[in-house]
Amino acid sequence: MSLTGRFRPWQAKALSLAWLLSAALLISCAHVEASSVRQLSQSFSQILSSPAVTSQPIIASVAVPTPAPAAAPANGGSAISGPLFCAACDTTYDPVCGQDDATYGNACVLECAKVPLAYRGKCSKCQQGKNACGCTDGPSAAPVCADGLTWSSACDAGCNSHLCWTPGVCNYTSNQPSLVATKAGLLTSTSFADATSSTQVPDAVAARYNYAEVLHKTFVFFESQKSGNLTNQRLAWRSDSCADCIGDYGEDLTGGYYESGGSYLKLGMPAAHTVAVMGWGLLAFHDGYAKANETTIAREALKWGANYLVNAYNASANRFAAVVGNDTEDFDYYGPPEEYRAHVPVRPVFYISEEDPGSEISGEAAAALAVSAIVFQDDVAYSTLLLQTAKSLYTFATSKPRSYMDSNSTGIGIHKGLYPSTGFYDELAWAAAWLYKATSDVAYLADAQQYYQKWEASVNNYAGYTFENGEKGPALHVLLAQLDSVNHGLFVGKAKEFFDQYLSGSSIPHNDRGLSIPYHWGATRPTTAAAFLALVHAQAIKTSDSQYAARLFNYAQLQINYLLGDSGRSWVVGHGSDFPQYIWHKQSYNSYIDWPTRGQLLWMGLDRAPLDKKTSIPVIKQAGGIEMVANQLPQRHICYGYLFAAPTLSSELILARKDYTYAEATTDGSTCFAGALAGLASYFTNNQTAINDCQLDLGWTHPNATMTPKSVNNTAGCSGLQAAPPPAQPLVATQG
Repeated sequence: MSLTGRFRPWQAKALSLAWLLSAALLISCAHVEASSVRQLSQSFSQILSSPAVTSQPIIASVAVPTPAPAAAPANGGSAISGPLFCAACDTTYDPVCGQDDATYGNACVLECAKVPLAYRGKCSKCQQGKNACGCTDGPSAAPVCADGLTWSSACDAGCNSHLCWTPGVCNYTSNQPSLVATKAGLLTSTSFADATSSTQVPDAVAARYNYAEVLHKTFVFFESQKSGNLTNQRLAWRSDSCADCIGDYGEDLTGGYYESGGSYLKLGMPAAHTVAVMGWGLLAFHDGYAKANETTIAREALKWGANYLVNAYNASANRFAAVVGNDTEDFDYYGPPEEYRAHVPVRPVFYISEEDPGSEISGEAAAALAVSAIVFQDDVAYSTLLLQTAKSLYTFATSKPRSYMDSNSTGIGIHKGLYPSTGFYDELAWAAAWLYKATSDVAYLADAQQYYQKWEASVNNYAGYTFENGEKGPALHVLLAQLDSVNHGLFVGKAKEFFDQYLSGSSIPHNDRGLSIPYHWGATRPTTAAAFLALVHAQAIKTSDSQYAARLFNYAQLQINYLLGDSGRSWVVGHGSDFPQYIWHKQSYNSYIDWPTRGQLLWMGLDRAPLDKKTSIPVIKQAGGIEMVANQLPQRHICYGYLFAAPTLSSELILARKDYTYAEATTDGSTCFAGALAGLASYFTNNQTAINDCQLDLGWTHPNATMTPKSVNNTAGCSGLQAAPPPAQPLVATQG
């Protein structure tokens, strides 16, 4: 169970990042080996003590680590490159304060980062104390800017550890507007009031969008997030990575999915949630996947995630790899995953175990593998493996009941900071429910009922606010209503309590054009989750309560249609027109076939973070990161299916990668979106036309594309979309 109220689990990233930025001993150049960090620090200390410092271009003063040869394009050509990024800036320390409340070493560096000037000199500490409002006001039309991020309200900023703020949306960059208004919406068929009150479902031939097409594109996004040996390379700009991701006890942790667009971490809760919900969507709306011709691709994507969970667990030792990577080093690296090890130390691995358990993580993984076992029932051997592992994980979770929040492990602390929890009863009920569905063993149903009651008591009988990786209550209402015939009425009633918060339009905030915004940070995650659950529940009760089922269906369609274009723009990259061009997605900006600033570093000053004191360690950052965050260019590659994290309450587009609270998509957050798309595709009979990769620009015409597409899905009928001739030895990235 995740934290409740206004402090959401996803918003915990703010606390983690703020803590990381403020720690004086944390080194911003963690994208290089530790020995290189020491050398760079020594080099800059010498430079700063030299009277000739003002005449030295910054890049020329540093010995830049050379990426491993295997990471460079291998088609006989060279990486696309340009002049040294911001080479005109020197290391003269003449601090200035940017409007992002960060101190920069001098005005040249500030201009290079495209940050508007606030005033000359170091940023001053704010005298205002922490907001004590308790974060009960929810998103509002009065946003504030705090430390370079736009928060939905002053309360929102205060509860995310920001001490001061200014009214309005942040002025992010000096080279373009901070936000763009969305043109008048296309809501000609259904208003919010009509959708939430109508007791009739729409005509099955009245689909406004090709949901099947968007479903295919969503799975292209999952492709962009893959870790490991890509046996089927669909994207020219993604290849093998994480080859040395081996656990301390020999576990193969190379596979799975990276956590988000700005992170190459692999974390237990979101990894398992991705698998569980992806599998649920396949089970609930298999007809929609079939219409999109996406069943095979979706099953392969599910297996990719499930295999990782199996590999992460050692049943004999009751040990699960809960964290792969270090957030401090990971967040400071802005290159592609294929070249990770050329710039970042070996990823550490951290475990939950009998000595240091985490029942939320092991319970979530058990549920994910139980769902997967049902999906793969046609493969008896594989399904049996998944189910046996799920049972073992469940026993681990229930025999050692403790939250990972009680762990003293520094590594598990990474998970605590990014995805905190206040309890594990909902995860245990979730796991037991899926094991019951997979086995028909009534003992699991009894467990699910028991843990559900304990969860309900822990939240004072509240039906739940959102469904997400750490909050299973709303999903439990829907799932158990289908599984528990004895208590069916109870769970249907609790599900109605949950959905009525959204249908009312008041209990859960909605923006000006009808999109739910339970909280601003990554709002499309809970929005699409509610839509997915609404479609699942509507399908289940369409006979017993057709009128309420219709209201749920219409509401879910309203939410998804908003994101696809009814709002006045598409919020899905590669779909429709006017979709976001500046997204927080490292690998589609700096890819292994197109990273112009590869290896370049930039001196940023002597101040580690917003409002910090001067330190003796220079702040050295990757030029590619500064360039990306500064919105110098749109994404170099189209990341199809990337769901923008959030619009504003006025349906405006935040035009700044810097504000990842609006611009960053997550892997687990896209699974409910896929499920909702499949649900709509399964219902409508018109306009649901399957597409394939040949109709998409996946980068194969790029001059540095290293091999031809390996997938039949790519090559069938792909006239004019051939890549450059493959090298004598195909590229195998061994440094990722």
